[in-house]
Amino acid sequence: MVTIKESPCLEWFQADPYGKSRINELFAQLREEINNADPEPPKPEKGARSRDRRPSRAWLTPLGDRNGNGILSQQEIDQWLGLQQQLIHGQLLVSIYSGGGLFELLDTNHDAALSIRELRNMWQNLESAACTADSHVELQQVPQVVLFVVSQGYPDQLGRRTTTDVEWFRLMDRNRDGDVSRREFTGSPAAFDRLDQDHDSLISPREAARQD
Repeated sequence: MVTIKESPCLEWFQADPYGKSRINELFAQLREEINNADPEPPKPEKGARSRDRRPSRAWLTPLGDRNGNGILSQQEIDQWLGLQQQLIHGQLLVSIYSGGGLFELLDTNHDAALSIRELRNMWQNLESAACTADSHVELQQVPQVVLFVVSQGYPDQLGRRTTTDVEWFRLMDRNRDGDVSRREFTGSPAAFDRLDQDHDSLISPREAARQD
């Protein structure tokens, strides 16, 4: 059993800031599909198969028909969608990911991959977890990693996404590891060297924002 006091690698993820925007995006898509759907599906003639593949909103009529007239108005559609959105935003899902050791300790952004920066900071992270002795790693001292994820709906991924508004940086960071390497950079070598202020062969979001 790992408690907050015992494990230096216990981490808390606050409510997913991307989950809410994702839910809003899905609701906008659902609203468009419902508005563009046929009120009632066409009834095929006896012995014939209907070739109309367009979606129908007939399933929504008994759910959203508030006045009971058998006809679904646009106002009733909007009211039903608004109610569903309120219900989902009022629920939080707590996911607990327990287990793992060395890899989970080094994968600091929890995207199931080790980036160049994570590999470079490997020894520093091991030292901070108190599982090194002289010049080697004490594997038996590697702590267990426990993640608490609070999200609206099922979390899409645990990896922390790049937090920058610099558009060219987001486009060049093709592997989404939060840095732009020389291989990903599409500008000139001189431009890369100017942006890479700490000369570690990686452009960080902070460096990109400073020079944007």
